[in-house]
Amino acid sequence: KQTEKLELVANPYYWNKEFPKIKSITVYTQLDINEAIKDITSKEGELDLMPIPFNKKLDIILSDYAKLIVSKSTDNFVIFFNLINGNKNLQNKKIRQALNQALNQENLLNFVYKREGEISPFAASINYPIVKKIANEYKFEEIKILEEEIFTLLNGLTLNIFTQDKFMFLLKGIDFQLKKYGVVFNYTITNSEKDIYKQLLSTNTNKNTQNWDLLVWGDDDWYYQNPWTVFFIYETSGAWATIGRDDLMQDYIQKYFVSKLGSSEYEEVTKDILFRAKDMAYTLRVPSLNKVIAVNKELLYIPYEGGIIPLWEI
Repeated sequence: KQTEKLELVANPYYWNKEFPKIKSITVYTQLDINEAIKDITSKEGELDLMPIPFNKKLDIILSDYAKLIVSKSTDNFVIFFNLINGNKNLQNKKIRQALNQALNQENLLNFVYKREGEISPFAASINYPIVKKIANEYKFEEIKILEEEIFTLLNGLTLNIFTQDKFMFLLKGIDFQLKKYGVVFNYTITNSEKDIYKQLLSTNTNKNTQNWDLLVWGDDDWYYQNPWTVFFIYETSGAWATIGRDDLMQDYIQKYFVSKLGSSEYEEVTKDILFRAKDMAYTLRVPSLNKVIAVNKELLYIPYEGGIIPLWEI
């Protein structure tokens, strides 16, 4: 739980007299995206740093007061399929595969991401070294569905989408592509990540109160250089999983826990998890993202690849 504004004040008795160099930090936890963009790009605005949707890049570039900082990221956009109590059609693996194959990843990257990312064959970010290695060295044998069959499978499919407002730019791009196959999106939009968590984390036990088929979550990497931050959504005994029972995947997850980072066993089981998740089409895959941040022109700031924002290093 938190208030809409959080004020942090430096400890005057901190042991190292050189730090902290910032006296206070104000964190806004629930801002309207458009209002926040107006604030950081104006002379009178109070915001100094904020992650932005890719479609707002031009606003920052044209600003006299803010600059754009772009870097590689191991964060992800995860688009869950509700295989617990969502649209019954999604239980059909071929329909999930068809939804994935219907998306033109290159067009998503060019027109929705504004080229701020890289195409990944998996839900996990291609910026993880182990994921990039597997993508380059192993061949996933995917059965390609013909265009006519994709249309037959998807035509008339109506999906309820639950998302934060900041991901609408991504969903509108996906919506545009899937419309030609007869897919219809119905949106429920919130500006609070808490609302997303409340529904996502209660679906596994069939206690969600929001009817959803696709749910979008900003999966910020908190583990660093280890794709467990994506894999834990496949652990079916946990609250994050919305995929139903999968004993084979659970075997892979258990092996993953006991394999040594960097070992051949670790590489093999990571491949198995990536390939299993892709074969089962457990999520709607989208390109890996860059970290795109608007920053006050007077600040020097270098982002981390993961979800931590090191304000103390400004």
